[in-house]
Amino acid sequence: MDLDAAFEFSRYASRLRTAQPELAARVLTAIDRPARVDAGDLETLGATPDAAALAAAVRTLRARVGLATLLRDLTGRADLTEVCTTQTRLAELAIGAAVDAVVAVATAAPTTASASVARLILLDVSTGVPSSSSRCAAGAATHDVATLNLISLKGRAH
Repeated sequence: MDLDAAFEFSRYASRLRTAQPELAARVLTAIDRPARVDAGDLETLGATPDAAALAAAVRTLRARVGLATLLRDLTGRADLTEVCTTQTRLAELAIGAAVDAVVAVATAAPTTASASVARLILLDVSTGVPSSSSRCAAGAATHDVATLNLISLKGRAH
């Protein structure tokens, strides 16, 4: 399949090309190389000042890597190993950045605002559902336990 057919085949790719032509152009200039998720991406995610900025940075990274991987796959440039490895690396990076943010908030001086941010970050990453203050407030006890579990897992990862 050629690139034009790949964009037509995928509604996601077509919409992304229309909404973010600069992103599509960037992906197309590097289409013959596998999409990369690297230390620079980790630094970008780590430098985000709050939950909203982290979510935006993850969405931007996911769009770039997802579009590149999708187009490489549909046009026969990527094999299954590349597709799975790239998506796994993206997920690991996003989850790691969210866990780091939760740990940073949880180890800071506890305030109502920081606890809310920790729950929002955790909710966004663990469920993929857009967070809302009412959802966080309704499940606060569950999210507190999950936050502690994530902090515990992060400590064992080193």
